[in-house]
Amino acid sequence: RPPIVVAPPPPPPVEPVQPVIPQEPPVPPPVNHESFFTTSPNFSSPANLTNLNLVEISEALRKIISGGRPEGSVEEVTFSLRGRALEAQDFLGVVVPNLSKEGLMSSFQKDFTGFLYHNKQGAWPGYVFRISADADREGTKTIVKSIELSPDLANFYLQSPGDPKTGFKDGLSLEGGVARYRVYSQPGASFNYGWVGDYVVISTS
Repeated sequence: RPPIVVAPPPPPPVEPVQPVIPQEPPVPPPVNHESFFTTSPNFSSPANLTNLNLVEISEALRKIISGGRPEGSVEEVTFSLRGRALEAQDFLGVVVPNLSKEGLMSSFQKDFTGFLYHNKQGAWPGYVFRISADADREGTKTIVKSIELSPDLANFYLQSPGDPKTGFKDGLSLEGGVARYRVYSQPGASFNYGWVGDYVVISTS
């Protein structure tokens, strides 16, 4: 008899390999900007940025002031980055990177308000930030106070404020405590900050 040959079973069907399509990270919703001013300022202008760096921020502000404004006027500045409202954390990360690393970036709400104060010495930028509802208030105040030791304060100015003429001193009494200020050698230049309720106000004059 010839040997009985048993045919091997057919191989199982091979399932086609489905390509793995990487998922795009979700795009966070844009910040809805609302001014922190309770009374409308004298003027309002946009500062549209293509790239986020100190040079572009300064150029955008200089473009705004090139038309001139009356002495004593306040002009709100609305910052945007490539068509979206600029977030406070991103702004602070460029202007005061040393404080951002200490936790300041997560302490404030994403929205913030910028402004320019115009007087005979020039135009002086200022900014208002609002503390987040879940932030550690006392811890945030401690971090903000460390701005007095920051090497980056000149980043807030459109031109060098010169050398410090004084250390930081107590100034006006505000709702959230006493404002603090330092005077520089350039006429009109001083650095001021203080709390008003949930808001911290920074001004360069």
